[in-house]
Parts: sequence; structure tokens; C-alpha cells
Amino acid sequence: MSKISDRLSKLGQIEQTGFGFGTRATGTKVPVMLVGVRIDNPVDAGSLSADFFILAPGSKGAAQTRPVKGVDLWGVAVSGGSGDSIDTATKAGADFIVIEDESAPGSALLDEDSGRGFVVGSEITDDRARAIDSSPFDFLILGETTIAMPLDVGATLDIREQLSRYSRHIFLKLNSVPEKSDLAALRDMGISALIYDSESAGKNDLAGLRKTIDGMKPKKHNTSAGAVLPRGDEATHRHDADIDDPDEDEDGDEESPDSQPNMGGGMDDDTDDDDLEDDDGETSDEAPEDSNSDDPAKGDGTEDVEDPNNTAPADDEDESAEEDEENESGVTKKSAGVGTDEMISKTMENFESAM
Repeated sequence: MSKISDRLSKLGQIEQTGFGFGTRATGTKVPVMLVGVRIDNPVDAGSLSADFFILAPGSKGAAQTRPVKGVDLWGVAVSGGSGDSIDTATKAGADFIVIEDESAPGSALLDEDSGRGFVVGSEITDDRARAIDSSPFDFLILGETTIAMPLDVGATLDIREQLSRYSRHIFLKLNSVPEKSDLAALRDMGISALIYDSESAGKNDLAGLRKTIDGMKPKKHNTSAGAVLPRGDEATHRHDADIDDPDEDEDGDEESPDSQPNMGGGMDDDTDDDDLEDDDGETSDEAPEDSNSDDPAKGDGTEDVEDPNNTAPADDEDESAEEDEENESGVTKKSAGVGTDEMISKTMENFESAM
């Protein structure tokens, strides 16, 4: 990771140094915003106060290869040339590369060890903005022109409009020192660095600006989020999906017998009434015992016969039992001693043979 990428990731934090055995750990506060200066020559950095320096392109837009001595963090800007000049600059100590024009060599995007920045204009299409935001840039320098101070509503909206299109660290070009209220507004909008050219930097107290920024605290984030109320249609759908209708529950608890499924294998309301009558002793699903039924121990079963219809052979008793079982299932119900036509015919034959 490049130095500038690491510095940007720690804005407003305490950077710990000196880890290890026998080493005393020390903390260095990283400011909430950085101050950078774009210089034309490497020697111009000696008299200026800044957190980093950008060395302007040389001949034909190529990167200058001479190092910027005596500073902690510096990089080169390119707008043309070849990748060889970029390689030479990084070997000389350049930490990052700023692409100021799309005519710069594509190899500027390939060096993962160096930080990469891009100067974006204010009038670009949405498709190009998405392409820029998806490219491997660590930061973007906003606008081809500088922002005037103090900030008015129009300038604030212009900055916010550009910020809404990108998710990278944003650097802003200025030519004057903002007031403390404007600095707080820029911090809250998400500006990561302020950039001056060498001419405007010599006319402004950049050392005082850095001191003011050092005393600023990071933006306070509201962590106590309030309740989020769903929209009307969303709440209605959620209510229908998650909450049962109370009326449906009451109807389900007090469901009428007619609405319940038939679990009796064909039983109907008449069968239930008959069962209630059995309790009163008036009727019975079971056939009464036939005192005149044939008994092998007592003879041929032709004695003491009052009603020929009540006398039946053993086979008829099985059929009568089956009919009684049908009476218990609620399908049909026949009185005891009453058979079918076949039963009557056999009974008459037995009666005549007995005579």
C-alpha cells in the first residue's frame, strides 16, 4: 500500500508507531483533511508547508523524473508521455501518480504499489462517471477549476452533486484559505484534501491552515438511529402476511358442525340423533336378542314360534349381524327381525316343512 493511501485511510485517527520489544509506542494524530501543493519544480517544495506535493508534468506531459527532496510524501502528475518516465519517477521515490488527462499512458493504472489519482471534470456523462469510479483510483481531484471562498449555497450544491457520483476520496482545488466554518462544511461533506498551486500557496498561510485543521475533530456520526416507519403499502402487505385476522380465529374456534369434515365414514345428522336416542333407551343400534332363535341343544328350533318372520337359520343370523353393523356405521338402520325378500322366502320354506 502506498503512503498516501494509508494516510487517507486514517484521516482523523491516531496513528500508532514504535511497536516492538524495547520500543516505546508513540501516537501521531492524522488530520481530518490533508493539504497538498502542486509544484512546477522539485525545488519549490522547500519553502512551502504541506502534507504532500504533486510534481507537475514535464515535457509533452510526461512525468518528471527528478526527486522532490526533503519532504515525506510526494508524487508525479502525467498527461502524456510514456510509461518509462513513470517507472523512473517511482524508482526516484514518487509515492503516487496523478493522471491529469486521459492521454496519459495506460501503464499508469497498472502499478499497484503506487497510489493513483485522477482529475475529473464537472461536465461528464453518468456512464463515464461510473467508469471512473470503478477504476483503480485511490483519490479523485474534483473539478478543473478552483472553488471560490467563502462557500455559497450554489458552490456547496455543486460540490455535493459531484460527491454523489463517486465513492473515492475527493480532493478539492482552492486558491484561498477557507474560514473555519467553511472548513467544517468541507469536512462534513467528505472532502479528504485541499490542493493549492505553487503560486496561490505562496500567497496564503498554509502553515496556519494546517494548524487549524489539526485542531478539528472528525465528523460526528449519529449512531442513535430512530425508528424507521414503513410506507403505507409496505405496512399493509406486511400486516396481511404476518398478522392473522382475529375474525378468522374466532370463526375457526366456533366452527359449526356442518362446516367440519365428515370423519365418520358416511355418518350424518340422523346417526347422531339416533345415538342420542340410544342413551334414552328408546331405540338401539344393536338388534335385540331373539328368544325364539334356533338352539341346537333344544331341538330343531320349530317349537314355540310366534312369528315366522322372527325365525331364521344360522346363515340368516350372519346377514342380520352384518345389517346391524351397517346400522352402527350410520349408513342404514333396520329393525330387529325384519329381513330381505330372500330371508322371508327361506323362512316360509322352513315353516311349511315343519308343518
